[in-house]
Amino acid sequence: MRQLNPDVFVANVMVTYLVSAMEDYFKSTYIALLTYSERKATILKGIRLSGEQLAQISEGKLGVEEAAAEALSFQRLAAVGRNFHELDASLGILSPLKRPYRRQKIRLLESLEELVTQRHCLIHGMQMDIWTDHTALRRHIDDLAVGMKRVYQHVAKHYGWKLDLPASSNF
Repeated sequence: MRQLNPDVFVANVMVTYLVSAMEDYFKSTYIALLTYSERKATILKGIRLSGEQLAQISEGKLGVEEAAAEALSFQRLAAVGRNFHELDASLGILSPLKRPYRRQKIRLLESLEELVTQRHCLIHGMQMDIWTDHTALRRHIDDLAVGMKRVYQHVAKHYGWKLDLPASSNF
């Protein structure tokens, strides 16, 4: 009966949006770092762009860095780690997600990987997690917010940027 519960259904659908937000965050961060990277030429040399992407670049509708990022995967965290490692081997983009969080046995990295797996099960296999309800969704949202905040702080510290967030920020 839990599969018919609207709370469970909506929470499962929202997981797809959370994963999309995480993917967009890492993709946007990658684009920003690639734009000013010393390894930009080397990385762009290894990227295959489609004719459509080249036309959009020519028309000024798409940046080269954005097109390069579109060719990469930012959904699975292992792929995110590889993409950023190629960009800057000393960054360790996933390292802040490996630290303990709220005295839980599971680390943020594992929690976010489980979120991606749950999304894949729903999208590719039409399998809902019947234990994901509004309470579990709130926990997923908190995990994602804390994880992205940690990554942001880590990147800022790594590059020596001033960490100045507006007072209204969720971070």
